[in-house]
Amino acid sequence: MYFIVIAVLSLILIFAIPRASFLGRALLMYSALSSWFYGALILQWSVPSNMGVLGLNIRYEPPIGGGEQITAFMLLLLAITASFSNRTTNIFNNFNLEKIFIPPLFSVGILALSTISAILAIATVDFASLLHYTGYLSLKPVIGDYESSSILRLLAGVIQPLIIATIAISAIGYVSKRRLYSLLAIPSIVIAMILGFAEASRIISIYFFIAAIPFIMAKRYTMAIIFIGMLLASLAYVLEARGHAELGLAYVFEYFLLSLGNTNLINELLTNLFSSLFVTSASINVARPEAYDEVFKILSFLPTVNFIDGFQDVKASNEQRIYSYVPFNSFAEAWVFGPIYFLWFWGILFWVVSIISSSAKNGIIIFAILFSIFILGLAYAGQYPVRNSLRFFYIIIVLKPFIIYFQNKLSSKTKPLKVV
Repeated sequence: MYFIVIAVLSLILIFAIPRASFLGRALLMYSALSSWFYGALILQWSVPSNMGVLGLNIRYEPPIGGGEQITAFMLLLLAITASFSNRTTNIFNNFNLEKIFIPPLFSVGILALSTISAILAIATVDFASLLHYTGYLSLKPVIGDYESSSILRLLAGVIQPLIIATIAISAIGYVSKRRLYSLLAIPSIVIAMILGFAEASRIISIYFFIAAIPFIMAKRYTMAIIFIGMLLASLAYVLEARGHAELGLAYVFEYFLLSLGNTNLINELLTNLFSSLFVTSASINVARPEAYDEVFKILSFLPTVNFIDGFQDVKASNEQRIYSYVPFNSFAEAWVFGPIYFLWFWGILFWVVSIISSSAKNGIIIFAILFSIFILGLAYAGQYPVRNSLRFFYIIIVLKPFIIYFQNKLSSKTKPLKVV
């Protein structure tokens, strides 16, 4: 009942907190749905057929004060903190998206980097492999694998956050009728989509979600509904594809049609979207905390990259997984690493939430960019290890002062708007 109580309390607070911030309401909904699905699962005491090895390792009697309960509580506390931060005017009612000015140096720089990273990423994969390969995740190590150059490998490896930023700026440009940027961004976005569909990666659903946000804010609901529909369709394809050995672009349409025949599709989609506590529970259940080296824990939290700190070498002998293709998530790793690391992880999340909340006074564009990166980081935290998710939160910490600097220096076209 603990998780059902957390879920109900989260839902009540969405409406009970006067003028709760947009970020706070989004986090309260995430808290509610994550706790609700996990709470409902352990009350039923049955393993859903679509959860595979994950369902077999979930703790159906989580201990009082265990990692699952504390993580659910911290998610609620994070949401409440965000809800009470910078509660001013409604984000949807006090701005004109068509007047948003994005510093050219920033937008062009993002476009150039995303195009370069997309070309480098796809250049390492032959066309035949994109069409067909065997074994989920077998294509992933090939993409962007430049053994001779750490710099090229790094550029190819940052394609996802760069594409996220490119899509956000392109959608804003399209809404504001400045569409040259959107046209120039098409090659990099198409390449990223090709790689995402070939890998059967959930990142494509996040791409569509980011594209929908500016249209929602501009009240262009037809386009917003189209992108949300594409988000759900792509996620349905991914869930179906991951159950097959044969993958690649040649199977996208076939697996999508198969997903439509799934009578339990809606429940599986929602369960997958808000499965962070499932993964947390299964990870904690199989974890061996004593097997971790202290160096691995520290490197997992550092914002450095592999060619500087050699993380991959340490990871090879330390990483633990629920199954070969199911990694621990960030919430679980932070818990099993120990109290210091747990506080370190959640301290970063609360810091980032305060940064995003305070960014409201600098204008909607800064808020939207940082909010989008945060949502991506939170999605990664629910599914992937600490090292994978923290990079997005560190980007927010570093990015905000740069965006504000360039906006103040280059923008005199619009007065910053106060939003939440």
